[in-house]
Amino acid sequence: MTDTIKKAEAIARDIGVPPQPEIAIKVLEEMNCDCPDLTRISELVKRDVSLSARVLKVANSPFFSRGVVESVSHAVQLLGVRNFYNIVLLCSLEDVVSQDSRLLGGFWRHSRLTAMATNHIARKFVRDLEEHAYLTGLFHDSGVVLMMRKYPNYTELLDCAIDLTTEYPSSEKFLSFTAYEDDSLGTNHAVMGFILARSWKINPTVVNTILQHHQRHLSIHKDIRVKKLSALLHIAEYVAMHIVDPKGNALQQWFSGYSDSMKELGITEGALDAILRDFSEVSL
Repeated sequence: MTDTIKKAEAIARDIGVPPQPEIAIKVLEEMNCDCPDLTRISELVKRDVSLSARVLKVANSPFFSRGVVESVSHAVQLLGVRNFYNIVLLCSLEDVVSQDSRLLGGFWRHSRLTAMATNHIARKFVRDLEEHAYLTGLFHDSGVVLMMRKYPNYTELLDCAIDLTTEYPSSEKFLSFTAYEDDSLGTNHAVMGFILARSWKINPTVVNTILQHHQRHLSIHKDIRVKKLSALLHIAEYVAMHIVDPKGNALQQWFSGYSDSMKELGITEGALDAILRDFSEVSL
């Protein structure tokens, strides 16, 4: 894996990894203080009028809303520092994605749905990982951004990989997808997402989950938190796919591939159905 990362790092340097916005870095620094200053955090965001407007829009969305959020200061107080930071990173990643119109639409919808689902499932089944869940879902496919910048034909390659991997047994799907990328391009979106998230100083548990999120077999994870967060992400991706295309032909194949993750978290088929009902009317 070390050689794989080094090779991907060289490619990432050639592409140019988008830097984490300075405001997000400063919010994180303040958030990590023993006694975070909520006023300072809100003032940092207020300096950017455009960011402030988008933060308020997201804070008032059904997923985050705890009531009408009237100002940035109110958002920090009402939502808490962790959720506020998640919103800032969401807006920051959206800025990166918006630089390439090919990524708007399907990619962004899937990322946001997966983030919401990961957070929701964690709240119900693995509360001690809730603080990491949203960012794991949001950044899990962020490497696609870098891959598209480097390879003009990446969209076509993804379509081809999806078609090919439907021929594999469910037990091999996760790895066969990234293996196709490796064979064709010399790296894959999971490793590139790891590099982007690490450069943005995302929590190491999240970063390592992103790195191996196409690994179906949870036994490879030595860190129990990465293992459980990976299981959360697997199920959340299924939920996101189901929301977009509830009658998709690939759903049952993907479902059988997630069986180990459901066992890891103690989620029954009935519980999964309940999660799907929770998200049946989600709108972005």
